[in-house]
Amino acid sequence: ETLRSDDPEIANQAALGLRDGGSQAEAALLKALADSKPETRALAAEALGEIASERGARELTELLRDPDPTVRSAAIESIAKRSSHNAETIDRLMLALPQDPESGVRQRAAFALASVAADQPRIVEQLVPVMQSDDHHVAIAAVRGLGVSPAEATTRASVLAAALTTAQPGVAIEIVDQLVEMGETGMTALVQSRNNQNSRDWAVVGLAEFGPRADDAAEDLASLIDVSTPDVQAEILMTLA
Repeated sequence: ETLRSDDPEIANQAALGLRDGGSQAEAALLKALADSKPETRALAAEALGEIASERGARELTELLRDPDPTVRSAAIESIAKRSSHNAETIDRLMLALPQDPESGVRQRAAFALASVAADQPRIVEQLVPVMQSDDHHVAIAAVRGLGVSPAEATTRASVLAAALTTAQPGVAIEIVDQLVEMGETGMTALVQSRNNQNSRDWAVVGLAEFGPRADDAAEDLASLIDVSTPDVQAEILMTLA
């Protein structure tokens, strides 16, 4: 009953206590998923993310259809925490991404899909259009999810570079930052992107961050000031400052 408390602190403490309580605790959490209060369902979903069981995984997947966006978000985050992801779960996440009416839920779905990309190689191919989405919040969530993904660095860099070709300015900046943080692997991807007219400007901005290791990028950077879009010009001026 404490899980249903109207006092958020009491309810949270109850959920925390059930995370490590074994099969009886899991049974209580599974029961709470059918509660009439969305706050209770969300807390139960969050706690189930810490319990490794097939039934818990199935129930979390079903919660992606919950009418409350808070519950759907909690289910998505718990699914992303799990060490393995079956095809059904991934397919549900893929459906939630374009179809959910709430941008916040779509953002969490994008982050979750990108962060588990190493488990499901087929996801990687579908991340590029997500990062080129008209909803830049969703696109940035996918970029950041890929940044924490356990997928191989070369795979992540390749996907980020592909998305850079038509990404919105705010998303392009995020992609460039991620590639720069990847070090040599990111620099290699940026060098290749510089040969693509659609991503050249942003690639040069990123390469300039590597300093002496990409000396020729500095010359390219200065030459782009007069021909780039205002967004790229702003980034160039900041880099040269």
